[in-house]
Amino acid sequence: MKERESIKNNTVEKANYNEKYKKIINFIINCRIFIFLTKILTAINELNTGVPCKLAHDKVKDLKYYDTDEILEYVTVNYTDSKNFKNINKEKLVEDLISFKTYKVDIEVSSQSVDRITGFLSILATSVSIILAYLLAALEHSTGQDSGFIVRNIIFLILIIILIVLFYSPVVVSIFLRNSKHNKLKVINHAIYILEAIKEDIVEVPETRNFDVNVDYLIDKKSETRDYAIKVTEILDNKSK
Repeated sequence: MKERESIKNNTVEKANYNEKYKKIINFIINCRIFIFLTKILTAINELNTGVPCKLAHDKVKDLKYYDTDEILEYVTVNYTDSKNFKNINKEKLVEDLISFKTYKVDIEVSSQSVDRITGFLSILATSVSIILAYLLAALEHSTGQDSGFIVRNIIFLILIIILIVLFYSPVVVSIFLRNSKHNKLKVINHAIYILEAIKEDIVEVPETRNFDVNVDYLIDKKSETRDYAIKVTEILDNKSK
C-alpha cells in the first residue's frame, strides 16, 4: 500500500515538474528572448559598418584602419609641419575635414550600439537567471527514477550556457573596442580642431588659392595656431607612447 502511494506521489511530482518545464518554454517565448538576441546581433553588426572615409593625401587606406599615432603623424606632416604649412591645399583640407567628421559620427554611432547591446544583454541575463532558477529547483526536487527529466534539463542548461558564451564574447570584444575608439575619438577631435583653425585663417586671407600672395602675412597670422597645434600634437604623441 505504501509502495503504491509512493509511486503515486512520484508520478504527481513528476507531472508537476513537467508542467513547470512547459512553463519555462512558454516563458522563453513570452519574453521574446530570441528577439533580444536578434537585436543584439543587429547592434553588433552596426559596429562593423560605416561610410568609407579616405583622406586627401592617402587614397588607399581607409581612415578606420589608422591608429592614433598614424592620425597624429598625418596631421603633423600635411598640416602643422612648418615646411609644408604655406603649401596647404584648401580643397584637400576641406576633404580631410569631411572625412574626419564623418568618421567621428561613425565612432559615436558605434558607441551607441554598444550601449544598446549592454541594455539588451541585461534583459537577457535577467530572463536567463529566472530560467536557471527554475531548472535548478527542478533538478533538486527530481527523484532518482526521473532520469530522463534530469537529462533533458541538463541538456537545456548546457544549451543556454553555450548560447550565453556565443553572444557574450562579441559583446566583451565590442566593449574593449569602444574604449579603444574613445581614445581615437579624442585624436579625431584634435585633428578637426586643427584643420578648422587653419581653414578659418585661410578663408580670412584674399586670394587664398595662391599661397605666393600674402605668404608672410598668412604665416604670421597662423603662427599662434600652428605653434599650438604642434604643441598639442607632441603632447598627445608622447601620451600615446
